Amino acid sequence: MMKKELVVLDFFKNKSFLDTLFYLSIFVSVMVSLFLEKKCLLYTVPVVIFIIFLKYISLTKKKANLLFVFALSTVIVSDSLAFYCFEDYFMWITLFTSAYLVCSTILLIKYLDKRKLKSLLSISLLIGFLLVAYLLYAILELLMNYIPDHLLFLTFLCASSLAVYLITISMVYVNDNYGNGVLLLISRTFLFFPVCFKSY
Repeated sequence: MMKKELVVLDFFKNKSFLDTLFYLSIFVSVMVSLFLEKKCLLYTVPVVIFIIFLKYISLTKKKANLLFVFALSTVIVSDSLAFYCFEDYFMWITLFTSAYLVCSTILLIKYLDKRKLKSLLSISLLIGFLLVAYLLYAILELLMNYIPDHLLFLTFLCASSLAVYLITISMVYVNDNYGNGVLLLISRTFLFFPVCFKSY
């Protein structure tokens, strides 16, 4: 028992104050999501994102990318509105989520190698793209009966932004142009589900 406690203490000893705060806020958010109402996440999730913002600022100092800061701000607003009242703020949630996805895609473009992109253009990629496009179309066609007409465009915008973002991350990962490609793939997976299931 004493050895396990020492390992846990050693883990936190090597971390900064912001790292420890981040892990604790993630833990609290997971516990809140498991045992309390979804609306209670309104108080924990923005804290996690704000700590990510503080960590980013502390690492980059004066070299902070304003586009990334803006993207984090849109996530805070989008998540807060989703947890507060998803139905009433659906339009704003889709706009802010789309803005986040577009900003993230723009940030990732510098990791795309144009020479390797030409080698990726093949029949299998075209077939995969067509399958994703058809899946997106089929989902939107199902949603047409449930979403008012004036919000359908925003839903399509958000779904398209998500598809472009996921394709961009996949291409960066396949080209192996990013030092932490596995982390990028994991973050893609963890972003896909919250964006898709925000209303549940």
